Amino acid sequence: MIPILRILTVASACVIGATAAQADTFRLSHSYEPSTAHGKRADWIASEVAKRTEGRHEVQVFPSGQLGNERDVEEGLTLGTVPCRP
Repeated sequence: MIPILRILTVASACVIGATAAQADTFRLSHSYEPSTAHGKRADWIASEVAKRTEGRHEVQVFPSGQLGNERDVEEGLTLGTVPCRP
């Protein structure tokens, strides 16, 4: 359950940090394979954001640690080396 909380925390940190003029595409990174429950949940989050915002916002999912492991991504967000937006 804690990994889902981390996914949501990172995703919400990206959304909170964006202004209305910037808010189009966000990155959601996790260290799980896409076929796992966590990977499927991240894909569900991405589809729900697109659906509930009528396509105004998009979430790009980066599974399997593509942007780094959880610690690296969390530190990168803090330092600004891993941007929330492409």
